[in-house]
Parts: sequence; C-alpha cells; structure tokens
Amino acid sequence: MESKKTKKEKTPDQKVRSEAFKKLGWILLVILIGVNTFQLARFGEIVERVDTYNKGVIDEIGGIRQDVVTFGNDLNEIRGFLLLPVKDYSFGKEPSETEPQSTEEVQTTRTESAMYAFLGGIAEDQTVKANTQIALNDANALAGDQAFAAELEKLGLKTGKRDENDDAISFKMDNGDGTSVFAIVFDKKTAAVSIQSALVAYQCKSKDIESLKTELIDYFGKNMDAALKMKALMQQRSDAVKALGSDAGIASILKDKKMKLSDAEDTTESVNYYFENDAGDKIVTLKIKKADGTYNLDGTDIKDTNGLTAVVVEKLKAADASTYQEKMISEKKAELEGIFAQKTFKDIMSNSGLTLVMEPRQEFNKILYDVKDSSGKVAFSFAIEVSSGAFKVIKDNQETDLYSILDEGSKKKP
Repeated sequence: MESKKTKKEKTPDQKVRSEAFKKLGWILLVILIGVNTFQLARFGEIVERVDTYNKGVIDEIGGIRQDVVTFGNDLNEIRGFLLLPVKDYSFGKEPSETEPQSTEEVQTTRTESAMYAFLGGIAEDQTVKANTQIALNDANALAGDQAFAAELEKLGLKTGKRDENDDAISFKMDNGDGTSVFAIVFDKKTAAVSIQSALVAYQCKSKDIESLKTELIDYFGKNMDAALKMKALMQQRSDAVKALGSDAGIASILKDKKMKLSDAEDTTESVNYYFENDAGDKIVTLKIKKADGTYNLDGTDIKDTNGLTAVVVEKLKAADASTYQEKMISEKKAELEGIFAQKTFKDIMSNSGLTLVMEPRQEFNKILYDVKDSSGKVAFSFAIEVSSGAFKVIKDNQETDLYSILDEGSKKKP
C-alpha cells in the first residue's frame, strides 16, 4: 500500500519570507485604511462646511454625500474585521442631528435685535435728557454771570436775543450798534457748545463752565474783526445772489422751466441758495462759502461776483427741472414705446388685426395707449398709472396689473 504524499515542508528561509510578506500586506492595508480615513474625514469637513454656508450647493452634491457615507460604512466594516475601532463620521448623520434649529436661531436673532433696539432707544432718550439739562444749566449760568458780561463789555459786546427750540439753546452776541456778530449755541442732544458767525463754526473744547467762559472770551477777542469783515462780504455776496432773480435772462429761464430761487439757508460752512422746481426739488445749488466768501455753483468755485450771472444762466439752461414724478413717467413711457417699436410686437399686432394708437391720451390718473380692432373700436389699452408708474392693461372696463399676468401664467403651468 502506497503511503500518502506528505506536503513538502518549507525551509526556514521560506517561512521567514512568508511571514514578512504577510506583515507587509497587513501594514499596507493599515496604511491604506489610515490614508482613506484621513481623506474621508477631510472630505467630511468640506461637505459640512459647504452644508453650513450653502445649502443649495449641498443639495446638488447630495448623491456624492450618500456615496461617501456608504464608503465610510464599508470602511468601518473593514476596520471592525481588523479589530480596529470604528470611526463615527459626522457627515454620515442626518442634517437634523448635526445642525441647530435654524428657525429658532433666526427668531432669537430677530428678538434680540428688537430687544436691543428698544433698549438703545431708552438709553438714547436718557442721554438726550441728561445733555439737555446740562445745556440748559450752562446757558443759564452764562446768562446770569456778571463777570462774563463785564468781559464781553470790554470787547464791545453784550448778550443779545436768546432763542430755544427742540435742538438747541442759543444766545446772540451783539456789538455796540446792535449788529449780531456771534451766536453761542448749546446743543441739547450732545451738550456740545459751538460759536457761529459769518466765519466757519467753531466747536468749543471746554468741559466745565468756568473754562468755557475763558474760551469764549478768548475766541471773541481774537476773531471779532475777522467775523465783522466776513459778515460784510457775505452780505455783499448774498445781495448779488438775490439780484440774480431780477436779471431778465434768468427770470425768463425760471419762468419757462417753472423754477424759482429759494431763500437763504445758513449752515455751519456756507450760506446756500437753491433753484427749485414746482415740487420743491433742488435742481441747482449756489453756495457762498464762509471760509473765504467764494461762490460754489454745483461744485464749481467762482471767485467773485463778476461773471456770476453768465455762469448761472448757462447752468440753468442745461438744467432738467422735471419733477421726480415727471421723470418717472417719462422713463415708463420710453420703456413701453421701446417695446411697441419691436418687430415681434408689431408682428403680433398685425397678425391679430390690431392697431396701436402711438399718441397717448391722459384720463384721470392714467396715461393710455389705445389698441383698436379692425373695426376701429378700442379693444383694450396699455396704461401707466401716473401716481405710481405701474403698468396696467384695461380691457372690458377691467383693470389688470401687467406683471400679474406673468404670475397667473406661471400658475397655469403644470
């Protein structure tokens, strides 16, 4: 009886090589798993970041996300087979498990914003109330201070008329002939004190009443001559501006364009005049700058009165005095008439046996472009609502907003 063949035993060297190959295979497999794990984690972070900042994009790559989740699960099975701990990938969770309740967050943010806006208003009211009291105290303290009055008298000044409104308290400082040279203004909202005159306004720096008195007297003494000279120059400049309305050429332009010259507006930097249309819109601005007395016509400096009339005439000729509503209606008419001129529009009208009356008519609050049928009867009208600029279609005495037709058409689509 033949004996069974026995399997040839491996030599020691072969056993060593076999073990080495096995270990190398395991090492490569572990390295591959590690690399894939790291890449999956990074990819998961990217997916989460995209999910946070752009949910629209994450919807587009939803299929990729599912593949990644499946691959992650498969990888965990391999890790389990190798007795390695499985990894909990955050990108495998449902959005509801990883994302906060966005509705609550938005609601909380809106609530907080409203709450702090309300509290901010309360705090602002309290600040204004406190500053108003400071302004009132400082104004009363100056008005009743005999030493301050004596210092003013040395400069040839005295306290004149006191004015008060919701924003400020002011005292005029008059010279010997009753001319108001300066005005001390106490701001109720900020408690700041400023000096106004024909010069550019000066903001006082003092924080207490005693140092404020010293600062005021010092400023008056150093600037009174300059303030008087600038006051005289500003008066000359203002007289020249007022005379513009009497110029025959300017008066004719103002009449044709239904414009007028406004009264003076005194600001901290300049005295302003405006050429306005019937609606009170400021079309052209003419300033007299307190820094040096020069004119400024819509950004262009004019050194003196000579040549002012000619420059203003040219500016007014080029000015568009249309009101906001007139400009709006003009733009709306141009938009409609641009469509009317298109070949597609004309072809549709012709094929439908319709004729557009290009000359619009006005009826109450609407500008109407009538469309007539082959018998010459008005089939419907395109309209512009004058008060709002809205486009309408009027057919069978029924008024329809033009854009609502688009909405109705989209609703009818399956």
